[in-house]
Order: sequence, then structure tokens, then C-alpha cells
Amino acid sequence: MKPKPVFIVGFPRSGTTLVQSILWANTNVFTLPETMYFMRARPRSRLKRLLFRQKSLARSHWNGFLKSINRMDLADAANSALENGGYEAPLVHTMEALCEEYDASYWIEKTPAHLRHIDEIERVIPSAQFIHVIRNGADAVRSFMLATRGRRAQWEKYRFFKSLPAKDFSIEYAVQRWNDDIARSLEYVGLENHFFVNYDNLTSNPQVETERLCHFLGLPFQEAMLTPEKFSGSLITSNEPWKAKNSSPISKAVSKQLTSKEEQYMLSNLATLPDVFK
Repeated sequence: MKPKPVFIVGFPRSGTTLVQSILWANTNVFTLPETMYFMRARPRSRLKRLLFRQKSLARSHWNGFLKSINRMDLADAANSALENGGYEAPLVHTMEALCEEYDASYWIEKTPAHLRHIDEIERVIPSAQFIHVIRNGADAVRSFMLATRGRRAQWEKYRFFKSLPAKDFSIEYAVQRWNDDIARSLEYVGLENHFFVNYDNLTSNPQVETERLCHFLGLPFQEAMLTPEKFSGSLITSNEPWKAKNSSPISKAVSKQLTSKEEQYMLSNLATLPDVFK
């Protein structure tokens, strides 16, 4: 039986790496650092899709990713899968091969911005399950602003802001992004292949929430999942210092307040978190 594909999505700085680390602690799971696969292999911009051949984008991105994790030994098989299948084939083939190598029955892909690619992912990987990580808007936006401040080059290169103007790091952008992402997650409430994890609930009651997550996936709960800090190291690159807290035991992260002007704008313009996510 083929391993089950699972995607973790959500607003950045909402706890997606924590959820990924919790699952990685389970011996039935295999995962990798963020692949950004669908962002790069199939950009949402129609112009980019017209300018670049779909499979060329997929090949270039995936070969670069495999090089970054020192697994170029998997490149030939991934490229062969691409030639004989759809543009998603390199990702799927590689994850399935690594599941076989690690004797895992689930593979986890965690790229927060894949929230905006869910419909496409479901089209090309119909068996995919999705975990949406939801965090209180004020805490998420504060964390996002503090993580990106002074690190523009890192977020451009390793995240989803590449080639976007500087305004995307403003409080206006962050608030609108959170509002939009919550609205997107809300569209999938009630669908059997979508599950929602509230960050505050997870950090307050990790065992209860982790058991709920395991039940959704059909994954046996293991005690090691309550100490994800022991497993997060392989998921965090040297270019991601904002993820350092994942090396500590599960607890709620507390972000510093922003400037008074930013705080005022944020609190006046954030949407209300829907009750279904609380």
C-alpha cells in the first residue's frame, strides 16, 4: 500500500513547524524541510505559467531542493517520474521512495503557503489530507512581523515573497494576509480530508490535541510525539533562526508588542477568528 500524503498549511508563524515536528516524532511518518513545491513548480501567476514550461519549472526546483538536502541520489528517479507522469510526480515519487527507506506509512509536506494551492494539490494528489494550523490573529501577526523584520533577503530567498515589493512586509500586508488565510481555511470546514489545529489549544493541552490529530489521520499515538523538540532539528535550516523555539519543549510562544502605530492598525483591522477554529 502506498504511503498517505499529508499537507500542513496555514498563515506563516502559526505553529506549522510545531505540528510537523509532533508528527515527525511518530515512527510511522516521514517528512522533509519545507519544499515550496507547488509554489515553484506551478506558480499561481498565469503569466509565469505561460512563460515557463511546467515540467521545466518542476525539474529545476526539485533538483535544487534535493541538492539542498544532500539527496541528489534521488534526482534521476525523480526526473524519470516527471518524464512519465504529471508535474507533481517528482515530489510524490521522492516522498514515496523515502517512506520506503524509512519504513513510514505517511509522508508529510509542510509549506504554509500551500494553503493557496489546495485545490490544485487535491486535483493532482486526490488522496491528500490537509492539516490547517490556526493561531490567534494578533499573536500570529506579531510573530510574523518580528520574524521578517531585518531579514528581507532570507524571506525572499527561502519563502513565498520572492520578487514581491517591500510593502509585503508591512503591517497592512500581514493583517490582510492573516484575514485572507483564515477565510481560505474556512472554505474547507466540514470536508472529511481537512483537519484544523488551534495553536493555543495545542500548546495548552498537547496530548489531547495530538490524540485528536492522530485520530483524524488514522495514525497511532506515540508518547514521543509530546517531545517534538527532540525531532525538529532536521526540519529547520540554518537560514531559519525564527524557528528556534521549536527546539524547546511544547509551550505557547509569546511575541513582543509591535510599535504603537502597528498595534493600533492591527487590532482595528484584524478579522474576528471564527468560533469553529477556537
